[in-house]
Formats: sequence, structure tokens, C-alpha cells
Amino acid sequence: MRGEEFLYKLELTDPKFVMAADAVPNITRHGGGWRRALTIVAAAALLTVVCLTAAMALSVKVRQFVFDFFTGEKQTIPESPVDSEIDKDSMFVEPKIIIGELEERTFHLPVSSHAGEGTFLVCTDPVEGQRGSHYDAYREEHGELVKLPEYELRKTATLGGVEYDLTCDWAPNGEDCAMTWDGGLDLGDELAFPVFGGRAERRLVALYRRSSPESGRKYPKEYPVIINMYTGEITDVLAGTGAEDLTDICSYVLSEDERYMLMEAQDGEEFGYYVADIEKKELHSLNELSGERVDGCSLLDESIACWSEENRFRRGWSLSLDDYERTETFGPTKCFNPDEPEKGGMTWIPGIGGIVQAGITYHGCRFALDIAPDRSVTAIDLSNGERLPIEGFRWREYPDDGSYGIGLYASPDGKKLLLAGHYDGRSNDYLAIIDFEKRAMVEIERENSNDYNEYVGWFDNDTVVIEQLHMVGDGIYCDSRDFFLYSLADKEE
Repeated sequence: MRGEEFLYKLELTDPKFVMAADAVPNITRHGGGWRRALTIVAAAALLTVVCLTAAMALSVKVRQFVFDFFTGEKQTIPESPVDSEIDKDSMFVEPKIIIGELEERTFHLPVSSHAGEGTFLVCTDPVEGQRGSHYDAYREEHGELVKLPEYELRKTATLGGVEYDLTCDWAPNGEDCAMTWDGGLDLGDELAFPVFGGRAERRLVALYRRSSPESGRKYPKEYPVIINMYTGEITDVLAGTGAEDLTDICSYVLSEDERYMLMEAQDGEEFGYYVADIEKKELHSLNELSGERVDGCSLLDESIACWSEENRFRRGWSLSLDDYERTETFGPTKCFNPDEPEKGGMTWIPGIGGIVQAGITYHGCRFALDIAPDRSVTAIDLSNGERLPIEGFRWREYPDDGSYGIGLYASPDGKKLLLAGHYDGRSNDYLAIIDFEKRAMVEIERENSNDYNEYVGWFDNDTVVIEQLHMVGDGIYCDSRDFFLYSLADKEE
């Protein structure tokens, strides 16, 4: 293959670099062996410089468009070193290990513990209740669990002529924060609010609907606002957009610049997706902007990724946040059916509303996976439709008995995707993490012969967590909760 053919195959470069890479220098020969040799050396040197220049010009783009794929060795989960009931004074962290390209850390905490938002919550009540429990928040530093300071929020605030009681305890973790007591989570007329992400000073929070005695106005059942967790000050970012008149808002995500909010909502009897332009005070239905029904969407950096599905075929497009111009991205593409893997197709895309986790702002996945009949996999950029093959990766085969499944879980920011294989929803024997931003993917096999039910999710934007209860006494008693954290290992540049 000639140089220009190779570069065109990559589809990465400006034509001038292709021409430069294959250019033949125009050198006038004057005769003489030594002059001819010198000319050839000079030409070779010039060609080398030209090629190096072209390669350097390409290097950034090449790194951006080629996936590195790594397969790690099999990890065998040993028996838990816990030999007695764990409490907050005896909980501990095992030394981290490297499994191929993955870093793994194991935490042994009390049974009434939880992981998320980059923190561990350990219940401080004698018995953990369904609501209103108190927790201490911890994060790991240099192999040790460090308790985070705790703040109280006790404030009465007014929104739309209605008073809300802001009552909670929380702990800051860097710019993030974790709820350690939710004020009882009374879903009646007393305020209750799940916290969905953002800085402590500008935290996205849901207020539950209240009626205004004076105006008779009713807000949506869940109404997202911004709260300063230190002061209790409420900022009604949706005021004037028309979103306050929606019947219900089911899920929502705020752009980092707080200019747009993407919502799954109900207007009267109709459910759909809406985008509020907070600066222009506008509310738009994605169905109307798209000219057709939107079945799922994700909030990207500069656009909204949309897709629809009909008769097991999916089509995708993006809407620019600047002017809502539509750009086709893929399709019609057959949906992947694990019972017919030989036909290939596109996997399910986790959009907003598909995953709901209190404490995390979920943007929806920013890429999709297209599986070929030979099980090779291509990532599709949902912002522009660009297809990026993951060379060397093959989609895992399923047993014929239907007992096996692969779950897809997008990271909160949508930039990574976890593939978790499991038998009957129990032990996860297979993990793969796709990092779309770094163009890297790693997979490992796991073997856990212990009698555990494992639960998988995201600890933060970069880290996968698998949690399990350590069972003793013929499986009728638990003495600890184990957390396995996996992330791409850091490499020296």
C-alpha cells in the first residue's frame, strides 16, 4: 500500500499532508558520482524531514482516532481476609494491585455502607433504616480511609411564594459533596430533595411540588433548582423558560456552563424530552426540533445526541446547542439481539432517564457500539457519527442456555462505558471499560467462587465499583461489605 493510500484509509488528514508525504523533491543533477550521491543523501534527508513533518502533523489526530485495546490476565478473587464483624474502627483497605491495564483496590467496610460520588458512606445509626439514616463520609487517601468534615443545612427558603424547609447534613469531597443525612426524606408537604450533582456552592437539587396558597400555582412534581449547600440560597434557573409549567419532570441534567438543561418530562398527558435555554428563557421539545419522535438522548459538550427506534432499527442525529441544527449521525441500524449475535447490530444506548442515581448528574452516553456479524466492534461518536473501530476487540459470546448477559453502564459524564458480564445477575466474570476520550479499552476476566451477589456501577466518572456482602454462617449472616474499585491504571508519559 502506497503512503497516500494508507493515509486516506485513515481518513484523518488534510490532503496537503498526503501530497507532502509522497512528494518527490525536484533536484537538478549536474553530473559526477559524488555529487549524485550527495544529491541522493540530501533528497533522502529532505524526504525524511517532509515525512516527519507530516507524521508530526498527524500524530495528534492519529492518537485521537485510534483505540488502544488491552486484554488483562484473569483475576481470581481470593477469600475475604475478614474474620470478624467489621465496624468503622476496623474497616480497612487492601494494597492496590495492577491487573494488566487496570488498577484494582479492595475496601472492607461495615455491612451498612454504600459507595458513590467518590465517597464511602458508613451508617452511624444502630440499625440502618429505609430513610432518615445518618452516615459518616470517607474517602481513600494513600491507602487509608479518611473521614470527611460534615456540614449542616438548616434553612427555610421561598420559591414561588411557597416556603421550603431545607434540612440535611452533607460532607464536601473536593468540589463534590455527599449527603450524610437527608432530613428524614418526608415526601409530603415537608421539603425533601435528592441531590444530583455539581459544586457544593452550585448544587443541582430537586424540590418536590408544592402549591402556592396565593396563586394556586403548582410546580412539576420534581422541580430542579440550584442550591448553595453552605447558605441554603436557592437559584430558580428554570424561571421564565416555561419549564415550570410542565406537569412533571422525571430526569434532568444541567450543562457545565449552566446555559442548558435537558429534561425527560411530561406536558399534560404527553411524555417527551425537552431542552430549556436558561439564558434566552426558552423551552423546546426535542420532538419538534427534530421533526420526529425522540426515543432517547444525551447531553454532549456542544450538542444533544438523539435517537429513535422502530421495528428494531435505530437512527441517530444530533442537535447543535447553538441553533438546534440537525446533523445525521447513524442509521437506520439494526438493534443488536444477543440471541442472534451472528446478525450483528447496535447495542442499547444508555441515555438520560435510563439510569437514575441520586447524587450523580448523569449526562447520557456520548457514544454507541456497533457489533458486526464477526463480533468486531466499532464505536460511533454520537456528536457527528464518526465510526471508530476498536481493533482487536471481539464482542463476548453468549452461552446457548440464555443464562448469561452483558450489562452496559455509562459513567456519569457519559465518556466511559462499562461492559459487565454475569450469570443470572450474580458474580461478574467479565469486565471491560471503554474510555472514549482517551480512545482506550481494557477487558479482564474475573473468577469469584465465593457465594456472593455482586452489584456493579460507577464510583465516580473514572472508577467502576463492584460491591458484595461477605456472607458467613451458611449465608444467613453478613459481617462486612466489600467494594472492588477498578480504573484504568495511570501511566507515565
